[in-house]
Amino acid sequence: MRFLSPVLAVLFASGAMAQAPQVASLSPSPGLVVAERDADIVVTFDRALDAATISEASVRVFGRWSGVARGTLQLENGRRRVRFSPSRPFMAGETVTVSVSREVTSGGVALASGFEAQFWTRAGYRSDTYAVGEWIDIRQPGEGSIISYGAYAGDLDGDGDSDLAVPNELPADVRVFLNDGSGGYGEFTVHALPNGNWPSPSEGADLDHDGAIDLVVGNGNNDMLSVLMGDGEGAFSSVASYPTTGNAVRGIAVVDADGDGHDDVVTTNRDTHNMSLFMGRGDGTFSAPVTLDPGGRGATALASGDANGDGILDLFVGAINSREVILMLGDGAGGFTVADRVTTSGAPWMLAAGDLDGDGDVDVVSAGSYDDVVDVVLSDGATLRAGASLPSGTFTIAVDLGDLDGDGDLDLVSSNYNSGDFVVYAGDGAGGFTERQRLAIDGAGSCAVLHDRDGDGVLDITAIDEINDRLYFVQHVSTPGTEPEPEAAVRIALASANPASGDVRVRLQAEAGRSARVTVSDVLGREVAVLHDGPASGERTLTWRADAAPGLYLVRMEASSGDSGLVRVVRL
Repeated sequence: MRFLSPVLAVLFASGAMAQAPQVASLSPSPGLVVAERDADIVVTFDRALDAATISEASVRVFGRWSGVARGTLQLENGRRRVRFSPSRPFMAGETVTVSVSREVTSGGVALASGFEAQFWTRAGYRSDTYAVGEWIDIRQPGEGSIISYGAYAGDLDGDGDSDLAVPNELPADVRVFLNDGSGGYGEFTVHALPNGNWPSPSEGADLDHDGAIDLVVGNGNNDMLSVLMGDGEGAFSSVASYPTTGNAVRGIAVVDADGDGHDDVVTTNRDTHNMSLFMGRGDGTFSAPVTLDPGGRGATALASGDANGDGILDLFVGAINSREVILMLGDGAGGFTVADRVTTSGAPWMLAAGDLDGDGDVDVVSAGSYDDVVDVVLSDGATLRAGASLPSGTFTIAVDLGDLDGDGDLDLVSSNYNSGDFVVYAGDGAGGFTERQRLAIDGAGSCAVLHDRDGDGVLDITAIDEINDRLYFVQHVSTPGTEPEPEAAVRIALASANPASGDVRVRLQAEAGRSARVTVSDVLGREVAVLHDGPASGERTLTWRADAAPGLYLVRMEASSGDSGLVRVVRL
């Protein structure tokens, strides 16, 4: 007969067997578009954690453009809450990824899978009208066509400014333009890609945990993934090549697919209709890739995001030949399974992901290439549905998302090769878009980067022309008779998951001396709760714990300053 050890006997008798910890909430909430740039990031767990397992390696924060976030980590609330306080603000309007690895334990038991979620930082307002300004040459003196396509706007030298790394197809290189601190770019450096052939899609990551931004680039005319290791000073110390399991690498995404705390890379391979998953080792190298099968023809476009709210990043795949967007759900152990697919009116060339309708689920927009459209694809967790099909320019080959007008909703820019223009659409926060302006250049509308070029807290547009190989700097211009809108003196933002199955938290921010009333009403206008009514100086979090029936609710704010706000919440 077997006996339990004394320790196990006590645990069984007390019902205190250790269980795997789970992430209960993240603040700022996943998908939020208006997170404050200097806000603390708080990850709350359902049980006390082992303090020794909380470190910069197990809890990572990465801004898409600002790179690795440095700051302090604290355990709070009986070791159930991890607070990260950044040492400097994130860049305006960028995506921030928060990753918690399986190294985090409670009572020696690790998370069942890693946790990874994304939100966007707040962007300010200057104007919603644009004009094409100055341009600079990407070519060297006397050089012919190089076909510049794609750009990554990360802070490559760590000075807090948005630099530019531009892949060029014919010479197979990446050219780096460092920001002068005021939005200007001068001389560039050239970084050759051995074994590269028509490099194009690119994304930043920290592959070796040294705090410097590295760059991964797909090659559209062979089977290679190029990996450039950043030196933190605006250059790359080494370049490596990895064969994929397919050919014609047209899409690329960085995720922590298995929750081990190391960045992994996924590629789409158009000619072979498949995908490749490279598992990172954490030292800048990768294991041999494995093949993923999305089931579509011509796997071309790729974007990542947590579609079903389980804290694991999923993959959206655009299949150009079968004209569909495919959702592959991640399992947190390195596996991805096709969950749904939806037919698009255009042939997907590129995807961009974000919560377009405010329901807490990540959606995508698709560049419809030969069909001259942008398709909106909305996600309802593990299912997809077709949204609007937006008329665009001729041969739409790129789409990018960002809050260009600072209203808290994601806006859209399409890039159109044959018509040589860029179309700006304003998002309404409910999945709809309205064309705002068309910006023509003397060349090809190849792709655009939405980033805060000059550090003023407002998103700018940098456009790439692959016929003349130029960077165009699109400028904000004032509309006659209007003035830039000041930031609201009092404002609200959702600070919890949406849809909500538990408590709903709303962040209220106000200047000194202000007061506000915050209420919750149902769709019939009936008030069901008052969250705040009185002085509102500073920042506070309001919690709605009412046991309300499932449905749509409206959180309204009316302030003494005349400001107002509205947040839509879906209760499950």
